[in-house]
Amino acid sequence: MPVPGSPVIPRFAYVANSIDGTVSVYTVDTQRGQLRSRGYVPAGTNPVAVAVDPQGKFAYVANRGSNTLSGYTIDDATGALTEMAASPFQTGNLPSAVATHPSGKFAYAVNHGANTVSAYTVDPNTGALTLKGALATGTGPTSLTTEPSGHFLYVANDGGPSGASSVSAYSINATTGILTSVGTVAAGTGPASITIDPAGAFAYIANTSSGTLSVFSIDPATGALTAAGSVGSGVGSAAVAVSPSGKFAYVIDADSKTISSYTVSAATGTLTATGTPALATGTDPSAVTVDPSEQFVFVANSGSADVSAFAITPATGVLTALGTVRARSGPASLALTAGTAAVTYTPAFYYVSNSNSSDISAYAANATTGIFNPIGTQPVAIAQGTPVAVAIDPSGRFAYAAHASTGTVSAYEVDPDTGAFSARGAVTVDTNPMRRSIPE
Repeated sequence: MPVPGSPVIPRFAYVANSIDGTVSVYTVDTQRGQLRSRGYVPAGTNPVAVAVDPQGKFAYVANRGSNTLSGYTIDDATGALTEMAASPFQTGNLPSAVATHPSGKFAYAVNHGANTVSAYTVDPNTGALTLKGALATGTGPTSLTTEPSGHFLYVANDGGPSGASSVSAYSINATTGILTSVGTVAAGTGPASITIDPAGAFAYIANTSSGTLSVFSIDPATGALTAAGSVGSGVGSAAVAVSPSGKFAYVIDADSKTISSYTVSAATGTLTATGTPALATGTDPSAVTVDPSEQFVFVANSGSADVSAFAITPATGVLTALGTVRARSGPASLALTAGTAAVTYTPAFYYVSNSNSSDISAYAANATTGIFNPIGTQPVAIAQGTPVAVAIDPSGRFAYAAHASTGTVSAYEVDPDTGAFSARGAVTVDTNPMRRSIPE
């Protein structure tokens, strides 16, 4: 959790993988914007959205295929997710998005199949959710967000077969979290994403079918929306995000596989293209977020199963591509936690595959001098054939060695204190596995 007055930086990133039913865990390199895999955890069926609470204690995932929310506690040191004892939590039919309240006391999920928004209270100690009721939305709710003061909540409705696209507005009871409707306004065709600027003055909606970004002003007293214009953003606009300062906005387009940048008028909410060419993302970009320090933008690409990273030019908001990191199957949503201390790594052990002696050696590195020293009894493993490569899984718990002579991959459990290996079996993969990548 960020300390008031201290610099805010990104620490962990979470990606909901809709096809294989998992949530990937990453740490964020605050200097280069690189994401480092820390493994994954199971979720429900077809997880399509992920949100973290403002304190970075809990994460929630909307499982569209199983009509549930999965809840996790977040390890503040490693970012690891542990599913809550009471998880999963029931939703309405086909939950498509989840959001947490700025106070951390409430959570909300929209149910695309039921045309409702569900409200929950959050146990401050365990993160467990208690359903407090559901309220009608427009047809086909796809996305939701709370505004920064926590007074209001907004839902984008794609209209379903009727095509009656809209945005529903609600006031939030500060004590109970219960919602009260404050009206519905028309949006562009096929709204897929909604976000609020940090000042709580304007709402932005990415309309996939009409290829526009709708802008609405927010009445600070009632939460009611008033249309304030729109800009063309390209058919296929899948999501929009506004930077923490409110100066810039970023829109991803699934059809053109690009991300575009805009400047934002603080007075009118008007979006103006920066004038630089849109940058390539991966295939079928589905979600975009700006990190809390406003240094980086991350895009989840559901078609190419990866996450693209971009650096933000502070003065202009223009982006520079930084590369991609692999995700699992069907990344559909991503969320970041913030803090004041970066996550650092000090590798404890290093391993070398020895093809001539058919074994694996292990070393510890001195953090000050960098000198390697053999650890314990050498070698740490006798290979099942000629080892040509060794890899460690992101958690550091397991190691895998590929053997060219036998066409096998051996698995080992790694002792976290000594670095020693314990054999856990082998599988045949090829007649000559000279190069293999180990999935996260």
